[in-house]
Amino acid sequence: MSVFIRFVPGLILLFVAIPPRTGDPFQSLSFKEAVEKAGKENKFIFIDFYTTWCGPCKMMDQTTFPDANVKAWLNEKVVAVKFDADRE
Repeated sequence: MSVFIRFVPGLILLFVAIPPRTGDPFQSLSFKEAVEKAGKENKFIFIDFYTTWCGPCKMMDQTTFPDANVKAWLNEKVVAVKFDADRE
């Protein structure tokens, strides 16, 4: 029991110390919702069409979209959405 009592505060501290993922420019919107939001915010729509098997798509998800400058530009200038080209 005493090991548990010592372990829990450390675990809570770990979760509090890890900053949440913020600034993700891609929003979970339908195309219609993206058009409405872009109109209200006077922005363009940026659509990332991807597939689960696309190597360049995966590379962009790992290198391009996490870049702080890219995120800032997307957040400021566009309503960014992703659509699976095989499904939607």
